[in-house]
Amino acid sequence: MGEGDNHIMWNQTLGHSQQISQLRNLVETGKLPHALLLTGIRGIGKTRVATGLAQALNCEGTQKPCETCTSCQKIAGKIHPDIHWIEPAEDKTVISIEAIRKIQSTLQLHPLEGQAKCACIEPADSMTLAAANALLKILEEPPANTYFILITDKPFELPATIRSRCQQVALAPLAKAILQKRLGSTTLGSDAVARLAQGSLQKALTWDPAFAESVFRQIESVWELPTPTRILTIAEQWSSDETRIPKILEMLACLWHDALVDGTATDERLIFPEARIIREHLAKLGPDKLWDRWQKLLQAPHDLERYANKQLLMENLLFQLTQN
Repeated sequence: MGEGDNHIMWNQTLGHSQQISQLRNLVETGKLPHALLLTGIRGIGKTRVATGLAQALNCEGTQKPCETCTSCQKIAGKIHPDIHWIEPAEDKTVISIEAIRKIQSTLQLHPLEGQAKCACIEPADSMTLAAANALLKILEEPPANTYFILITDKPFELPATIRSRCQQVALAPLAKAILQKRLGSTTLGSDAVARLAQGSLQKALTWDPAFAESVFRQIESVWELPTPTRILTIAEQWSSDETRIPKILEMLACLWHDALVDGTATDERLIFPEARIIREHLAKLGPDKLWDRWQKLLQAPHDLERYANKQLLMENLLFQLTQN
């Protein structure tokens, strides 16, 4: 559910200052539209922004949201009776029409404690078509003093009729400097993690910077001298912890991405600009081989499910990737 810890809201949200300022102004002037669509990649704080908006609408303090009053704290803890979160049931992947019909009945009532009612739908793209059509009818004639906040990283999977009823607020990927500051380190590993995360704090926090740096050094070692002994040794090390293999494959795929776009991208657009020697080695393969091995890398995560011997998988992959 949601993106990260919701107990730190607007006043400490990383990034999105322009969007938050816009929303704060709409609340203060009473011009907030009844339906908003918060979009952006996973893990950048869309849920935090939505929760902060619900707080601002119901805050009891002077600086809205104060994040300390009873109302703000209840909303942060998701126990406020006027703020409703509509999500897939625990054992389901979709939001059903029954869930939308249930909230429709609830929203007809006057607020129980706050000044406004909010229905936060996340992820909005998980609504069934029937659920989306039921929501559309509510959006056409919304209950008084009620706000709908739809949250998704796949806005174009929503029906166009739903999108047209909402004012979209697009949240951009977080800047690398913001992620590095949050990671609290300036090592090569943290710098690599900030770039690997592609602007997602949620994704950045799944990486261990020391591990990222270690793998990067091992990759450099393999491409500097791709001897069978070195390949077998590193494949054994990489397969010793199966839970980390997907991360290693992701780093390899990022290096291939850089090789494919090298010459057309600035250092800022490269994920590993410092890996110039590796890109030069890969460029010698020529576009056809480079593309063929890129496809092997994309297939490798799926092969993990089929291969009982993960070390053999990594050995085969490294031998294929380092062939001239």
